[in-house]
Amino acid sequence: MALSEARALIQTWRVNISRKELRERKRYSLHFSETQKIITGKNARMFVKKHFEKNESAIVARELNKPCVIGTKHDTKVFKDGDKILVDVCHGYVRKA
Repeated sequence: MALSEARALIQTWRVNISRKELRERKRYSLHFSETQKIITGKNARMFVKKHFEKNESAIVARELNKPCVIGTKHDTKVFKDGDKILVDVCHGYVRKA
């Protein structure tokens, strides 16, 4: 719920959100805390595709609380599955260990 919707619920014990909208929010939605905007369904999917598609692995890593490296240009050509690597985030490099 947006903050304004939560306030209304607390004050009136009613929610001015349609069942259809609630189903869409349950399936797929984005909540913007600064603007209190909520987008759902196709619009939310298009927003994610447009703004986050390239960094999808970063989003997954954050949500799962796992480290990841993004934005490398040619490391997939240099490293192979099973290679041991050293990642130094303070100095910004990745190399074979």
